[in-house]
Amino acid sequence: MSIYARTDLALAKDLGHRIDRLRAKRGLSREELGREMGISQPTLRKFLDEGEGKLVYLFSALRALNALEETESFLVEPSFSPVMEIRKVLKRTSPAARSRAPGRSAPSSSANGNVSALRQALGKADADKKEDDQW
Repeated sequence: MSIYARTDLALAKDLGHRIDRLRAKRGLSREELGREMGISQPTLRKFLDEGEGKLVYLFSALRALNALEETESFLVEPSFSPVMEIRKVLKRTSPAARSRAPGRSAPSSSANGNVSALRQALGKADADKKEDDQW
């Protein structure tokens, strides 16, 4: 079943259950985990069993279980990508996105040639990346 077909509550419950399994695997009791997280047992029960609680509980639980790296893909700042910046420029200069005010002249043919060259280079870069991804 697709993750998008599941409800948010079902996903939250699964996350709570996974954290509870990790807790057991690490040999911590629920009481110890609650104490490490700084929350009461009823709050911990709702978080682990029902998927209810504050987002900060997730980080507290993962920190107590030495598993914060599990969130790294969501927390790392995206790096600068020259290709993405070029794509933004191309999108702004594409015929569909470009609307000229009355009396405004069309871009020069050399500018159109530069845009074409950039589009060709990006197409080649995408093809190279797909080829690399296959390996």
